[in-house]
Amino acid sequence: MITTQIQFNTYFAHIFIIYSIFLTYAYIYPIPLLKKKHVTEIIVSMDIQEQISIKNDILSIDETAEILGVSSATVKNWIKLDKIPAEKSAKTYLLNKEKILNLKESLADSDFLKRRRNKSTANGRFIPKSYISKSSGNYNTISTLIKSLEENTDITEKDFLSILAYYGRSFLDTLSLDESGKKKLLSPLHYEEGTSFSRILPILKEYPLIYTEGEDTLGMLYISLRSLKEKKASGAYYTPFFVVDKCVENLHMAKNETICDPSCGTGNFLLRLPKTILLKNIYGYDIDATATSIARINLAVKYRIKDNTDLDILFNNIKADDFLTPSATGAATPNYDHIIGNPPWGYSYSKDEIRTLSESYKCARVSGNPESFSIFTERALSLLSEGGTMSFVLPETLLGAGVHENIRSIIAQNSHISSLYYMGEIFDNVQCPCILLTLKVPNVNGQKTSVAFYKKSLSAKGKIDPANGIFPERLILTKAFETENESLDTSSFHMLSDDTEKKILKKIESCEHFTLKGNSEFALGIVTGANKTLLSPVKNPGFEEIIKGSDIDKYTIKTITNFIKYEPKRFQQIAPESMYRAKEKLLYKFISGTPVFAYDDKQRLSLNSANILIPKVPGYSALYILAVLNSPVISFYYSHTCKNMKVLRSEIERLPIAACDQLTEKKISDLAKKIIDNNAPVQFITEIDGLIAELYGLTLDELDIILKVSK
Repeated sequence: MITTQIQFNTYFAHIFIIYSIFLTYAYIYPIPLLKKKHVTEIIVSMDIQEQISIKNDILSIDETAEILGVSSATVKNWIKLDKIPAEKSAKTYLLNKEKILNLKESLADSDFLKRRRNKSTANGRFIPKSYISKSSGNYNTISTLIKSLEENTDITEKDFLSILAYYGRSFLDTLSLDESGKKKLLSPLHYEEGTSFSRILPILKEYPLIYTEGEDTLGMLYISLRSLKEKKASGAYYTPFFVVDKCVENLHMAKNETICDPSCGTGNFLLRLPKTILLKNIYGYDIDATATSIARINLAVKYRIKDNTDLDILFNNIKADDFLTPSATGAATPNYDHIIGNPPWGYSYSKDEIRTLSESYKCARVSGNPESFSIFTERALSLLSEGGTMSFVLPETLLGAGVHENIRSIIAQNSHISSLYYMGEIFDNVQCPCILLTLKVPNVNGQKTSVAFYKKSLSAKGKIDPANGIFPERLILTKAFETENESLDTSSFHMLSDDTEKKILKKIESCEHFTLKGNSEFALGIVTGANKTLLSPVKNPGFEEIIKGSDIDKYTIKTITNFIKYEPKRFQQIAPESMYRAKEKLLYKFISGTPVFAYDDKQRLSLNSANILIPKVPGYSALYILAVLNSPVISFYYSHTCKNMKVLRSEIERLPIAACDQLTEKKISDLAKKIIDNNAPVQFITEIDGLIAELYGLTLDELDIILKVSK
């Protein structure tokens, strides 16, 4: 799918870079989540006095962050560390615009800002690796063609469209459609064969493309050409064909049912529908007119259209229009039996767009920039016929993030989750776990939800037979179950446990326990902002050990291979020194699927990949809490109630730590100390894990399930 390619991804790519630092800080010291805003939008949201200040060349923290291309949290930290000048005003800071612009200019060529620069501005060709299968001959042809075009000529806008039209015509020439019909399909591409195009034609003839049923060859070409034309990777999300297949597989469509892709791009979802679905029942929207032109060509070839009747259907059903605010005002909008696709993520709306959208959609009535995939989901649910289904590729954050609770409420009120597939990181070079969410209307209690966990495989294992749909790229099922949900808790839609696992979770929660909320101190490891510069592999004079997340094992810390000179003013973010120098503390990996804690009583420093917990629970030692947090029981509980590769303070604080008598507490604490002193011998770990399982009242069979899952 190509919907997201042009519209919106600059914003989303930007978030991944800026928020990697921002969220790390925010989970230790919770502050309101700041959304990216354009300077004009920030000004509108301010009161009169603030607007006057800006006119007088005074900037807010948010505006400064916008200019420097960093988060507001980072700007605040730089102010505290005296890296940028600011004046305190009430509860905020004001900064001089001229000084900030000078600072930006002086830092423009330094590593200081380069590390935070939006990756979407990176130069280079972009070939979407999984959009079509590498086993297709067209994949290598397109890759070689793009390289040849890049080496031989500059691609103009006219050339760009003419190349698409050239290959589009080669596909249309396989049809018995008359010439006027072919020209009508090609006309939006402004097909030219003048002097300019003549210099490119010999290259194109050298690389013919072969029509392959179900394959969006022209879409692959379009993505690659646009990357070449723009001279940058767009950072867009191009849905891999095997994910499209999983989405289509979910629908169970009947021949006469209607289906719509609200962000169809060049039609890769529609192309992979069963041919039993009638052309007249297929609909698609996209704001990219070039993409929808290609979608029509794709469908024309798929359905082997012969006459103007089918041509009229294509132009009537596949529209270059906005699904959320169609241009044909007053026109009746049809209901659909099925809606599928990969809607836009993170589109940055203008003030006028937000104002218009908020008139129709609850998800647009938020502070800051509304989330585009939420609005698309709200719209899709409103257009489903009775018993209809919606199946969207969405970011996994929809299931649990607080900022998405509005769309979760709409889903819970209007639909049933028919299936939830966890697919992991399906997009090339993008760290964003995804889900395939299938909803059915109306909401009927007592229905079951199919839950599955997949991992992406791009290697050729076993038989490969593209003609019969067996490709080297695929989704591999790792776990599946059905679960019954009487009512959805809008605080989280995660479904991580089958019925047996749910019983174990309830047993863990029902035992006498305490939590660390209000009973502990947390601190962020040091954010240097320049690890390559400030860290050393040798202990120079004045340097000391600093622990990274990769140095942490359960209970113990590996041999440390990084050293640093403790100079707080040179660091980007830092906690009070007393936290690093505590008599004893627990260090934990920030990036991890389950809690991994180590003990430190040597007052060593740590980087932000190794954060700090200092428990202060009366009657319980840090060693006891270390043992419980490292136990298979807590690993099981965490992985079945939380889906996050970042171990957040809020998640640690809610974990049920088993209470016990003083004798048991001492025995477990002593065993933990033996594990640390003896470099984690197996016999001590086995004994301590057994004792902790007993505290939770778990049977041997239940413990066996936990241990199998933990492997």
